[in-house]
Amino acid sequence: MKALRDVMMRSLPSVTIAFMIAAFIFVYFTPNMVTTIPAGYVGVLWKRFNDGTVTNHFFREGNRLILPWNKIISYDARMQRVSEDYDIISANGLAIGANITFRYRISRKRIGLLHKYLGPNYLNTVLIPKIGAIARAESAKYSPVQLYSTNRGDVEEAILAVAMEQLVRVTQDVIATEEKERTALKLPPLPDAPDPIIKLHDISFRSVTLPLLVEKAIERKEEQFHVNLEYNFRLDRERKESERKAIEARGIQSFQRIVSDGITDAYLRWKGIDATLQLAQSNNSKIVLIGSGKDGLPLILGPIDSSSGNAGAPVPGTHSGTELQARFGAQLDATASKLKQDAERADAIFPNSSTADLDPGRIDTKDTSTGTSPIKTARPPCGNQCR
Repeated sequence: MKALRDVMMRSLPSVTIAFMIAAFIFVYFTPNMVTTIPAGYVGVLWKRFNDGTVTNHFFREGNRLILPWNKIISYDARMQRVSEDYDIISANGLAIGANITFRYRISRKRIGLLHKYLGPNYLNTVLIPKIGAIARAESAKYSPVQLYSTNRGDVEEAILAVAMEQLVRVTQDVIATEEKERTALKLPPLPDAPDPIIKLHDISFRSVTLPLLVEKAIERKEEQFHVNLEYNFRLDRERKESERKAIEARGIQSFQRIVSDGITDAYLRWKGIDATLQLAQSNNSKIVLIGSGKDGLPLILGPIDSSSGNAGAPVPGTHSGTELQARFGAQLDATASKLKQDAERADAIFPNSSTADLDPGRIDTKDTSTGTSPIKTARPPCGNQCR
């Protein structure tokens, strides 16, 4: 026991030095041994002393422990969007500026091939130049007007289809090259994966820049096109309005033809009396002459102002009152003459009667300022006959 203690005491300095050296090595190489792969990223392993890039395996997100002389390269495997400005040529040779936006995603299973053959700068070395070349080739099939307004969607679909086809071809070339190398090194073949190395999802034109004169001309043309459509809608509306009025006129004609047989003079006279009663019941002051017309309908006159003397007297030959009175002035003169004759006839039949014996409610007067004598309509007292 004492001998073991002596051995340990003699070897303690050397053990301590070895432990310190190991701790130093561990601390120094820890950053190279522990690699953190962020969320949404994938890692590809590169071995310094054994076959280089591992193409048949990838690392998912999280912490990974590797040998200090190896290296893990991380790639963003999420959906990415890129906008790039391109100079394209239209079908008539006009130079056009276009800002094209595309979205893409890399394949997780093909990340080793991407790193080995395309590299971390694959976006600038492969994707952007290839899309630009395809955009120029497809845009040359269309005119500036089509690129600016009408056929932009067709150009986008054509660029997307051609770009996806060429990316599939790039993947096939890379896989063929890798298979030859693995066969030479007697390595197992790559696992089957139908996805291309880079997969495009969509391509769209954010803006198309034409020369100023061409752009203004296209805008004026589109404006006139829509103005023409507006006039077409106006013509359709007026045509339908004409049809509506024709239908309404035919309905009125049919209605008149149906009811014409039932409209008689007595019916019209009754409707006239009904309308006269409604006018007579209004709040405006008026004078009603009964039985003045040839059809026996009453006449309604406006108020007669007799308190102002001759200051506001109308010109002889005219009639005071409302517009209705002026309109039927000639008829009123005939009515006054007829009523005067009836009054004289009544005086001849009843010589002993006077205006004092008349019913006050049956005395109607006309303004003497018109030059005509007062008109009196009277009925004799009832006497014993009223009983």
